[in-house]
Amino acid sequence: MLDHVATGVLETMEVENISFYEAFKSFMIVNKKELLKWNKNFRKVTDLKMLRKLGIQLCKPWSIVVFFTFLLLLKIGTESFDLIVTFRYIPLGILFVILIYYFYNYKIVFRKNRFSGLERIGTPLIIFQQGILFLFSPYYSKVFFQENTLIYYAFISLIVVMGLVFIRFIHELKKAYLAHYKIA
Repeated sequence: MLDHVATGVLETMEVENISFYEAFKSFMIVNKKELLKWNKNFRKVTDLKMLRKLGIQLCKPWSIVVFFTFLLLLKIGTESFDLIVTFRYIPLGILFVILIYYFYNYKIVFRKNRFSGLERIGTPLIIFQQGILFLFSPYYSKVFFQENTLIYYAFISLIVVMGLVFIRFIHELKKAYLAHYKIA
């Protein structure tokens, strides 16, 4: 879209012999609705594509194995070491680890280049995780999760698997980007 706008503004500047500011205003007045429509379509297509990939990744054998392994470790850990209070903060810790990893990739690996597709795939993960954190609030979880600890562990395990899927997405998109632009 940026290339389309830049080309249109440049053509307007050359044809009408006007400044960048005037050409940009003129171009945006004429094309704003079309550009917003393209952007909305891009977001819709990207969201559907990423949700489909998320579903595929969550159904892969490695995801299922990680889910049940983590679920088993949580169950054994709480029975052996009485870590129920510690587990209440695991989702928040996972969120911080994912955010740190994301910013590491953004600032160091991608050198502050932004990719809207990559940023949009994090949205379902963050929304899901925030919803789960709401369920883990002390007011809501005092009774429910003490009586249904397996559900509590399943939610935590699902957050871990979704975090790993997110990290896999980052690496897949990075490889695709580097291959597409042939960057070493």
